[in-house]
Amino acid sequence: MATSAKTTPPCRWLSLAHWRLIVAPARLDIVEAMRSLGPSSIKEVAAAVGRPATSLYPHFKLLMRIGVVVEEAPRRLAKHVERVFRLAADDFVPDFNGEDRKAVNKAALMTARGIFNSAQHAFRRAAKAQVLQAGGGTLNHGLVHELLWLSPSEFVEVLQKLREIKALSSRRKNPHDRQMHLLVASVVPLAREKSKAPPGKQPRRTSRRPTADPAKFVQSSRKAKDL
Repeated sequence: MATSAKTTPPCRWLSLAHWRLIVAPARLDIVEAMRSLGPSSIKEVAAAVGRPATSLYPHFKLLMRIGVVVEEAPRRLAKHVERVFRLAADDFVPDFNGEDRKAVNKAALMTARGIFNSAQHAFRRAAKAQVLQAGGGTLNHGLVHELLWLSPSEFVEVLQKLREIKALSSRRKNPHDRQMHLLVASVVPLAREKSKAPPGKQPRRTSRRPTADPAKFVQSSRKAKDL
């Protein structure tokens, strides 16, 4: 594994346009794999994410164009020379400065879709390979779905726990005595959707028959008796 002599900055801000490109599931997988592997070839990244190497070339080209991935000195092997790439930073953060609320919410939704699609892909691969284990002290996967009532201070505490987990993953890059896992976590406020009638349509009303007039009913009854 090649090592980089250059110092990698801890964080890099991305414009919203570039952030939308990076949150595609395949590119998310590439970035996270490279965070764990360090400088690596496309073949090594493909093996880590479980995707064909040939399918990753367009993604690497795009990530290089927006400044997320940079190419290092080639790695000379016995029979050929291998191209090596590294991340331009240890982490990437979207820059929402100057963006309106609609753009921020749209970017957040796109990020969530990319992340959870990546997790679904990982579970599908693991299930297909039949490597998921449960019971008998061999459990190797987990799922949590909870509704929480959080105060602002408790929400900050949850975010801090997530940052601690992320820091743990950053310290243990490419350990040969451990297995790579994908961790996906989210915390989002729940909002009630307001029911709206479709444009041009009025809310449906229950039809009611007009109430009969008791006086008219009595008069009609008397006329019937006289006949």
